[in-house]
Amino acid sequence: MRILKIVKHHPIFEPQLMVGVDADPASTRCAVFNRGSLMAYGSKPVINGFVKFRVPLNHINSEDILVVIFDDTRVFNAAILDGVTPEVIDANLVTI
Repeated sequence: MRILKIVKHHPIFEPQLMVGVDADPASTRCAVFNRGSLMAYGSKPVINGFVKFRVPLNHINSEDILVVIFDDTRVFNAAILDGVTPEVIDANLVTI
């Protein structure tokens, strides 16, 4: 006689940091930088006015994120958001 053991899998919480940018629909690109070193963390096109970026965990308690929103048609000026605080997310639940 075989005994089967049923194991319920609980996914491990994998913390990551996310910067969500609610940009103007007229904007076309958004970029995220480390404010101190100006190292770029990413650049993405703005789709439906919202963009999400993952940033390194060393920014968990800092406001060292710089966000730049671009308008490639050059009708409007670029907008810069300084001192952005990222939010902690569960990487298993959020799609970026």
